Amino acid sequence: MSRTRIKALLVAGFILLTLQAKATTTNFWYPYTYTNSIAGNIYFDSYPSGKTFLSVFGMGACAQMAVNWPIVDFTGFPVNSPAQNQQRAHDGSYGAMGFQVGSTGMGYWINTDSATAFNPYMGARDYRIWTQTDNLRPWNITFGSNPVLQTEAKWYNHEWSITGDTSGAALFGQMGICIVDVVHQKSVFYCIGLWDSRGSSQYREYVHMDTGGTHNAIVNTVLAGGTQFCTREATSEATGSLGGYFCARISASQLVAAMTACNNQLGAGLSTNPSDYRLIHLWCGSEGYRPSSSTRITAGYRTYALRAYTVY
Repeated sequence: MSRTRIKALLVAGFILLTLQAKATTTNFWYPYTYTNSIAGNIYFDSYPSGKTFLSVFGMGACAQMAVNWPIVDFTGFPVNSPAQNQQRAHDGSYGAMGFQVGSTGMGYWINTDSATAFNPYMGARDYRIWTQTDNLRPWNITFGSNPVLQTEAKWYNHEWSITGDTSGAALFGQMGICIVDVVHQKSVFYCIGLWDSRGSSQYREYVHMDTGGTHNAIVNTVLAGGTQFCTREATSEATGSLGGYFCARISASQLVAAMTACNNQLGAGLSTNPSDYRLIHLWCGSEGYRPSSSTRITAGYRTYALRAYTVY
């Protein structure tokens, strides 16, 4: 082999290694951390900034008693002894609404029989909120021309049921972020569907306005082939799976496509410059829709290793 040929191969190899290194460089916005105590880490219909917590919404302050009974039977999430340090339930009766925070993740047992308030939209999630001073810009131009925000978690559906008034009722697993357009001071929910009790007809991409009170634009996308607003990471479960590792990649160009859809279809008036967006929320969990108070929903599930980071 000639020296010229060897030199060309060495140069090509160096370029390939450089590109591979560049593609795997990450800037972590939120590496997951958990605690062995649920005290001070569960919130009902409130959203404290600057921390990670278990968020329960739409069901009132429904689980505030420290209990030792095995919520794991309904969530599949084991906790250390004494269990009461990591568990809160509606009351001491086996099967009442209950939640868990452990050193590796969170467990959730929704039982609407224990709800102390009714809201058609309800659920519970692993939640992170950053402060304005954090100023996290995942798609900033300093990361290159098309940086990718990667969000991931492990989510497992342990059991579920919907009874009573089931007309229009639904339960779904979801991972997502909330971003704010700092130019126009408008927030956008970017939701990645993991599973839906209504089946594959719901596994699609669309944009709409939130009717639950915020009036924010909502981008719904899924982990499947041929999507415009995100890409399923190669090792991720696809939308529709009952559990496993889920990972969505949202590139700057996909963000622009989603914001353009919001502008064209909703008149949202959002920036199409990726650098204008600040990351403020990150979550993973399940949400339900109850058309009436006679709709009974039970859902046991667990989440682990929620995190978000930029690949550039």
